[in-house]
Amino acid sequence: MLKYEDFEESVLKAIVKLILQTRGTMVTFTPKKLAKVAGVSTKPAYLSVVRYILENLREKGLIELWKKTFHGYRYAITSESPLWQEVKKRYGKE
Repeated sequence: MLKYEDFEESVLKAIVKLILQTRGTMVTFTPKKLAKVAGVSTKPAYLSVVRYILENLREKGLIELWKKTFHGYRYAITSESPLWQEVKKRYGKE
């Protein structure tokens, strides 16, 4: 069983990985896709924790809720986001 801090760290590293692998100016993802990239379980209890982490980032203005349907939530990070700019500045080139 992972501690919350370790779980959150692996989710944040997965977000960084998605941003660095993006070829365009926006990346979209679901909590399940992010869990797969992070290497954590995709069971519903874990996905709700991933969504909780994403909602905290959304409240801070770092990511946005792109779409909410009966299929679930889809989040987006654009190149104008402070998170995107910090990741590109620290880890890669624009």
